[in-house]
Amino acid sequence: MAHSTIRFVGCFFLLLTAFALSDCDSEYTTIPDREVFLRRDIDVIKLNAPGTYKCFTKAELTSDRLGFGGLIVVHAFNGEYYAFDMACPKEVTPTIRIGNPDNMLVSTCGKCGESYELAFGLGTPTKGISKAPLRVYNTYVDENNYIYVTP
Repeated sequence: MAHSTIRFVGCFFLLLTAFALSDCDSEYTTIPDREVFLRRDIDVIKLNAPGTYKCFTKAELTSDRLGFGGLIVVHAFNGEYYAFDMACPKEVTPTIRIGNPDNMLVSTCGKCGESYELAFGLGTPTKGISKAPLRVYNTYVDENNYIYVTP
């Protein structure tokens, strides 16, 4: 009886470890860390409706920190806001960026051809050309309808 309990506990911890490691792998990105901060009025940048997006590739304010290759902020179909680094994880060059998303919020790199899903906040590659997702940043909206993007 004690032997089967030990075996069960051992298997449980093995599965738990495997799950934890696979979860860490899903957050892996090849895009290096850079400073990130953006604050904008949602009404001014026209991100009110789900399915809309706004790209930021040049700082407009002295407080802007746009990551490695610029930022794309998306108002997803689920009503949530997501922000991604625009640098392609396959190319890992700040000037090789994903393009404007299509009407399903899928964006494609013009160089390697990989497409990335933006609508669910994951930035996952859809074709398998790249193994790494887009770098995802934190977003929140305050009571004054300002969206913030932070590391």
